[in-house]
Amino acid sequence: MASGPQDHDRLSQLDPQEREALEYEVSFFEKVLQTHPCQLDTLRALAENYTRLGLYHDGLQADRLLSILAPDDAAAFYNLACSQALTGEAERALDTLAHAWKLGYREREHMWQDEDLVSLRDDPRFAEIIGLTEHDGGISKGQSNA
Repeated sequence: MASGPQDHDRLSQLDPQEREALEYEVSFFEKVLQTHPCQLDTLRALAENYTRLGLYHDGLQADRLLSILAPDDAAAFYNLACSQALTGEAERALDTLAHAWKLGYREREHMWQDEDLVSLRDDPRFAEIIGLTEHDGGISKGQSNA
């Protein structure tokens, strides 16, 4: 399994069986990628599992590779923005989120509620990127448009 600092809050939310299953999947995906490094679905799953395990820097590396291998994939750039936010790269995360928006990632409510992006929510550029204003009847803090 990959090494690096872990987010213990995220780990504490996993039950032992779920953690064990994720760790097994990570090990499996890493082995698959050793022989087939361009398997995008495997790389996506690996990045997600790293994040679920609190291995944010490993997830960031996987998401960076995905954005290189799939330069037109809006979801890949959205996930990269999430990883950047989780690792304290707020400026890059905002730039990457803007790029994901330009590529077509338009799930405003999900973006607003995504815990991975919580560190960006108070930055005025976050609302600007996802096209929210006080006057558009959109999502505001603590409220959704659902």
